[in-house]
Amino acid sequence: KLAVVAVLANSRNPNFQSVLKESELAATALKLRLQVNKVREPDQLVDAFATMTKGGAEALSVMPDSMLLSNYKTIFDLASKNRLPRV
Repeated sequence: KLAVVAVLANSRNPNFQSVLKESELAATALKLRLQVNKVREPDQLVDAFATMTKGGAEALSVMPDSMLLSNYKTIFDLASKNRLPRV
């Protein structure tokens, strides 16, 4: 059973707080724990994925953001390498 979902988010995004709040409400309703990983620059992605795996993440959700979208291949490759299904 899924218990921990890693959330990858750009904390500079103006919608970050509102999307995070909605994600937390959904996680509570589904009895999931969110592990929020904030990145501001693409060079922080590798460290974010290391934190996700150390924290026991079982799946990955990527918040909508142009910086994250432009680095989708890197995110996809890191998620695959760390065996994190994307939701």
